Amino acid sequence: MKEDRPNLTSAIAIVTVLAISMGTIGALIAARHYRPLAAVVSGPRLLSPAPQTSPSPFLQQPGPEEVQVVAPSADVVWALVDYRSLYRSTDRGQSWIQFTVPDQVGIRPLISFVDDHEGWLLAPGSPATECQEADAAVWRATDGGKLWHQLSITGIASGQCKGGIWFVDAEHGFISAADPLHPPTIYRTSDGGSTWAASTLPDPPDFKSAPAGFELTPEWLKPSGATLYLEAYGAQDGPIHDRHYIFTSTDGGATWKWLMKVASAAVVMVTPSRWLDFSVPGQPMESVNFGQQFHQFTSDFNSDSGTTQFVFAGATLGYASGNGLLQRTVDGGAHWVRIQAPGTQPAASPSPAPTGIPMPTTTVLSAASATVWALVGSQYLFRSTDEGNTWQQRVFPSHKGGGGEPLITFIGDGTGWVLFPGVPATQCTFQGLELFRTTDGAGTWQNIASVSDTQGSSTSISFAQCKESLYFADAQRGFIGADDPTGDTIYRTSDGGTTWSAAKLSAPPGFVRGGSRLPVTDIKSFGSTVLAYAPPDVFRSLDFGATWTYIAAIPQPDSVAFAFVSATRWLNIPFGLETTDAGKTWHSFTTDYSQAAGVPPELVFASDEVGYSTVRGEIQRTADGGVHWEMIKNSWP
Repeated sequence: MKEDRPNLTSAIAIVTVLAISMGTIGALIAARHYRPLAAVVSGPRLLSPAPQTSPSPFLQQPGPEEVQVVAPSADVVWALVDYRSLYRSTDRGQSWIQFTVPDQVGIRPLISFVDDHEGWLLAPGSPATECQEADAAVWRATDGGKLWHQLSITGIASGQCKGGIWFVDAEHGFISAADPLHPPTIYRTSDGGSTWAASTLPDPPDFKSAPAGFELTPEWLKPSGATLYLEAYGAQDGPIHDRHYIFTSTDGGATWKWLMKVASAAVVMVTPSRWLDFSVPGQPMESVNFGQQFHQFTSDFNSDSGTTQFVFAGATLGYASGNGLLQRTVDGGAHWVRIQAPGTQPAASPSPAPTGIPMPTTTVLSAASATVWALVGSQYLFRSTDEGNTWQQRVFPSHKGGGGEPLITFIGDGTGWVLFPGVPATQCTFQGLELFRTTDGAGTWQNIASVSDTQGSSTSISFAQCKESLYFADAQRGFIGADDPTGDTIYRTSDGGTTWSAAKLSAPPGFVRGGSRLPVTDIKSFGSTVLAYAPPDVFRSLDFGATWTYIAAIPQPDSVAFAFVSATRWLNIPFGLETTDAGKTWHSFTTDYSQAAGVPPELVFASDEVGYSTVRGEIQRTADGGVHWEMIKNSWP
């Protein structure tokens, strides 16, 4: 359900519309005149020697060249990288998820988001000489950027180059337009971007718009209550060539008036009363009286990023971007830390990651709570403790056997098991196994069980039958599914995997044992209820695997892309089917899940809301029980 958005008087709007903040400076100018980004900040003020830079732990590979940052809330931050790659972070830039942008996005697109899912993209067209004509398109997304639709807009003239977009809530937004011959235009909308009205930005007292390049260029817009603040710069004859001004509007952008002059584009309005000036490297300044007077400000801001874009999401949390480098402050600009640039990966730990795992590849998933594990290519183990946002490579136990693909199961970020199946005999008449366990998050592993024809078994797991599935409900209780044409066996343990006992599954209605196999491909527990899936049939145990009963068959039996979400809710994603009564009835289920490969996905749910899908090494995630999906991983590491 779409939640209500505040109007211009809402305090939340304060943090949203620095969609481009100081960071759009380069993008705006480049879209109009193709000036280099460094030309935005006054040249003479960049001649002071820069302070020593601190090393960054996030420089394992080249970063992006241009990052436009949007910070709509205390945790959410968006980044448009090099005008073509869109990323979102919900943990203040600690990790990033990539989203899509429309195929046709103009020469240098710009973005504005009001939360973690609703945003707009301005796609400027190629301009005519001196921006006499320059069409632009506006796109909108309400699902975080998975699907964009182009708005049919009215009220925006073809004249002037469109250089900035800022939305303060779901309905109210602004677009700037400028050319070298006229004062700039500020377009406003109150219906989410379909219809627009225009107003002209007036000249300040010491500035005269005139042909030959004496014009203003809007750079950022920020609301505070019912007041809008807009910064614009322009060239003018005199000892101070580049000049920067603040304008305000108290009627939603219908009219504007000049407020004051500021020293440079590196002056940041954190709040209406508190301003920061980082224009001189190593000499930060602060104002606490609405920019009227500045004094020295102690800050460890690192100016190695050159021309910098600033976005503050409130009075204390802010971001700085320049030359593809990102910094973050949580105390109003006093202290800054380098954070990972979108599109790059931090170093893996504790084992060094391979330089690159060829795709496509096999991937096996295990998910519990916020932790998800991925076994890639049957030999590289990765762990994420933030629902797949970031990954670390972990130690995978060495194994010299030549059987089937390894199986993994974890109960959190620490304890897990790996089963290495042996070489299967014809018709799965026998197959050995080795079982390893870790209790330190895959730092070390211990072989706790082996089954072979020469060594027999100390675990009570028979050498007969193929071992198809592995699942642990907690640190003690686990299950292994095994089968051959004569029947299915589910082994259970109550001591962490050291010893096991067996239970047989009865034949489903109408199925005659002895010819076809019904391998148990999935086992999962929900409290005292344990479910087992042998496509297309589901079995249930109410005594932790001691006895089993047949309860249902899923529709479309050719599909193996089936998932237990809860004890009673199951999904058959490729066919869009759902049951909420443990298979008694099925109904259509609307989902936007899609994939390019014609291979059934493996589905794993960590909770009744959060789930994962993998096909040929790529991973998608849902946070709403399977309705909406987003790609979170398409390369390793």
